[in-house]
Amino acid sequence: MRRTRLSLLAIALLSASHAHPLAAQKPPDGVALVDSCGTYVRMREGAESYQASQLERTQLCSNMLWAAAEALKARALGADETVPTARREFVRCATDPRAMGPHQSVRVAYRYLTEHPERLHFPAEQLAKEALETGFGCEPATDG
Repeated sequence: MRRTRLSLLAIALLSASHAHPLAAQKPPDGVALVDSCGTYVRMREGAESYQASQLERTQLCSNMLWAAAEALKARALGADETVPTARREFVRCATDPRAMGPHQSVRVAYRYLTEHPERLHFPAEQLAKEALETGFGCEPATDG
């Protein structure tokens, strides 16, 4: 009986140490984001070819900035119904967030990331939000 328990304990410990590789991955940081956005910009400018491997590298940038842009639009328009009213963070932007195109957002973010290398250790999600808010001149709304 004791041997069975020890065997089960050993199996459990070994299983825990070999968790799924995705479970052990940390969220992407600014280094990964600036690399991805840089590839995107170079491809748009024709400096890099549209190969499958290059397109995959741009996905982090595209996805992060799309999500950040949609969240910013909702905050600027006061339409984020998923957040309770008391916790909403409305913003006012110098540039209408509805006018943001995907390529413009990437260029704005890439410029912000290359101008602020000291922030690249932060999570990509946070930096995408900061880049768009800074690039489009957004500030907290005082009467939201």
